Amino acid sequence: MTTEDITANTADGGPIDREPKGRKSGGESGEPQSTADYTKPTGIPRPLAAIRQNCLSCCKGSALEVSLCQVLGCPSWTYRFGRKPAPDLLAEAGNHKMYPLEDPMTVAEFHRNGGTPLKAIKRHSLDCAGGSKSTVRNCKHVTCSLHPFRLGTNPNRKMSPQQREKAAARLRDNLTRNEVSRR
Repeated sequence: MTTEDITANTADGGPIDREPKGRKSGGESGEPQSTADYTKPTGIPRPLAAIRQNCLSCCKGSALEVSLCQVLGCPSWTYRFGRKPAPDLLAEAGNHKMYPLEDPMTVAEFHRNGGTPLKAIKRHSLDCAGGSKSTVRNCKHVTCSLHPFRLGTNPNRKMSPQQREKAAARLRDNLTRNEVSRR
């Protein structure tokens, strides 16, 4: 599945309101989800959509193969459906060791310690790069759906100058408060 599949346009130039292959439609009300659920205005998909794209790519585009995937140690495995994992899925993965094996952790520990899609992508990227953080940083595979998220950050969440200034002021206040409390 490519970004073009998600952001296709109709003949009049408007976006087609459809979902990627293999994804069940509808939220609680049953209406189809719009393309905005998958791609931000920057053209970069959301982390869960990127994981779904990567899993589909790994399984040669077959949604059935993604659903039958048995690589329980893959950091993306619990997120392969493009949504947060259900408790039964976490129980199934349970005590399997998660890649990269050089950093020993089970799937259950990963999620118990606050595992997120971005952290899963970071672990996946580290495994892909053979455990080398510098190789992850210098990765040239820009066509990979996980590439924008490989460092564990979401490029869709860039701060405006005003937000950055507020965050810096909050940090200064916290540092000042910590210095006062240490005295």
